[in-house]
Amino acid sequence: MPESEITVETNPADLDQPLLESMRHAGINRINIGIQSFDEKVLGFLGRRHSVKQALSAIETSRKAGFHNIGLDLIYGVPGQDVEAGWIAWIRPSFFCRSTSPVIN
Repeated sequence: MPESEITVETNPADLDQPLLESMRHAGINRINIGIQSFDEKVLGFLGRRHSVKQALSAIETSRKAGFHNIGLDLIYGVPGQDVEAGWIAWIRPSFFCRSTSPVIN
């Protein structure tokens, strides 16, 4: 029987090594991180508690804790977003982080 996928939804501001390791020990094998944007201005507009630096750190720390199946939530079409010029810049970091499944809402 294949291994079940057990996912937890997280906020980058809440993630640290001990928490991530405890999730792995509890059997969680997929993490979905609500990054929403790699743009500080957009994060501020959305009222997010994390910075771009924290988002990137959350991805790296998740990998170090043993997560190989990582999803990133990104928001598309935020008021004021330059869709033509800005969207590629927004999603590019998710590919450099080797996320297995960016989710665009």
